[in-house]
Amino acid sequence: MKKAIIWGAGRIGRGFVADLLHEGGYFIEFVDIDRELVDLLNARGRYTIHKADASGVRTEVIEGGFRAHHTSDELSSMFLQEDCLVDTAVFKNDLETVADMLAPYIALRAERMPSSALDIITNVNMVSPELAFRSMLEKRLTGAAREYLDKRVGISGIFMMCISPDAKPEMLAEDPLAVYNNGFFEQGVDAHAFRGKKPDAPRMRLSDRLEAEEARKLYTLNMAHCALAYLGTPRGYKTSFEAVNDPAIAEILGGALDEAGIGLAAEFGFSETETAEWKKIIFDLLLNPYMADPLSRLGADTRRKLSGNDRLMMPAKLCLKAGTRPVNLARVIRAGYAFENDDPGTRHVRGLVSGVGLENALCATGSIDKDTELARIIIQEEC
Repeated sequence: MKKAIIWGAGRIGRGFVADLLHEGGYFIEFVDIDRELVDLLNARGRYTIHKADASGVRTEVIEGGFRAHHTSDELSSMFLQEDCLVDTAVFKNDLETVADMLAPYIALRAERMPSSALDIITNVNMVSPELAFRSMLEKRLTGAAREYLDKRVGISGIFMMCISPDAKPEMLAEDPLAVYNNGFFEQGVDAHAFRGKKPDAPRMRLSDRLEAEEARKLYTLNMAHCALAYLGTPRGYKTSFEAVNDPAIAEILGGALDEAGIGLAAEFGFSETETAEWKKIIFDLLLNPYMADPLSRLGADTRRKLSGNDRLMMPAKLCLKAGTRPVNLARVIRAGYAFENDDPGTRHVRGLVSGVGLENALCATGSIDKDTELARIIIQEEC
């Protein structure tokens, strides 16, 4: 049986990635830092996935075909198999820690199996996670291990549109391992990144322009989630579904998607037809009544989400580069600096705004000088 190591057994790891690979006949080796989760996966040997689209919720059970391991376990034997496929399904802020943990196994493989390929898929919600992760590994590997990384290790980013809020209480009461998502039909990976056998699963699509698809997803769907959070919270809304059904918010969001589309088309060559169809896909996803995501979660960590190369600033920069003023994106960004939430990143941003003002907070968080045109647009736009 084909095997895959999924580093991270959370909502995306077990609820989406494992589901895709399971359909392709892979045996899954989960690795996670949560000992309680690992023990529960092994004890139960099954878990439930609730997939919800606009037509309703369907339930699937993954039973068998997996094992779970703690990150402190001895994992060497898993990394000494031919055609080793690893998927890192973690948050962006955890990627450095994963690099620390994986580097010794890459070095071991370089020593024991120097001619055998290792392929890594980076399921991380950021632009070009594959480049970031390779850079992290380069800093941690030297000599033969670094040479092996350069020659034998393939690292792919991903395109996916899986939305996975917390499972509902009634789902967890029936199965404490239950996950809940929108059942998105595919995941794209870079057709040219792999050094060994390319992954073989029905819903894993090999893409010839993954960088463009990665950017489009981050600068539209993830941007839209932030827009709903930052515009909807001051209006008293609690979920994305409530916010997107507010005509005033939907109008600003539509304008922001148009502006992002202008920048993406200029940068990556998407056609007008592709851009229009993509905008409809985004609204269809957001108008799914079963995916009413909490705005507190979607907007959290504004320090990261308002940074200069993330989901809000970058589409605004690309739009401006293409010759259009991103006034709707600017309204969302400004609202982001006013967003209140009880997480460290957001408290940090609010502290900056209170302490040094919006202009200086823009410079500190978004890496935008207050004298630039984009800064002036953001400061001028009222939320």
